[in-house]
Amino acid sequence: MLFPIVTFFKACSDYKKLGFEYLKSRFLIVLFGALSGCALCAIFEFCIFVPEYQGTDAAFFFLLQWIFSFFIPSLFFVFFILWSNDEWRVRIDGFLYFFLPFLCVYVPFWLFTKNAELSFFMLFVLPVMFLFEVFALETDVKAFYLNLKNKSAKCVLNVFFILAESVFASLVLTLYYFDFDWWIWGSACGVFAVLCLFRFCFKVKK
Repeated sequence: MLFPIVTFFKACSDYKKLGFEYLKSRFLIVLFGALSGCALCAIFEFCIFVPEYQGTDAAFFFLLQWIFSFFIPSLFFVFFILWSNDEWRVRIDGFLYFFLPFLCVYVPFWLFTKNAELSFFMLFVLPVMFLFEVFALETDVKAFYLNLKNKSAKCVLNVFFILAESVFASLVLTLYYFDFDWWIWGSACGVFAVLCLFRFCFKVKK
């Protein structure tokens, strides 16, 4: 229920600030995001069998988690951007309205189909890290678009931030999977959460 609740509060916040017409214009983005999540789950369930990793190579495990948790979902967002007829600013602005409904469907499927024990980490910590990650990514995706539009070299820095933020949840999952001490992955989660909150507060103040 974490992702639907956050999506609801996001919609309420935008309704208060931007009005009903803004939310109405985002309805198709929400629908497309949710249907994309359903489509990807159906592909993995009925068309492509992806066995649980049983090896001991941490780097390969990390790469697999990054591909399934970020790279493949990002392809659906790229498809949405190319498919949409809206202005580019509107397409980029719909990042959260695409990814939050997408993750509402995909993250539970991705977690519950794993063979790992459904611990507190898997059921709460990792989904919360996904939320922090997607909100952090939204900031840099929008900044990348603006800097690219203005032909600013800062867009290269935005790409670096996007890649760095995209690997975080996969990195924490790798630390947990290979039985690192809880305080190691817990500290990493805490540092990332603090950085995201600090950046969000700075954005609101700005």
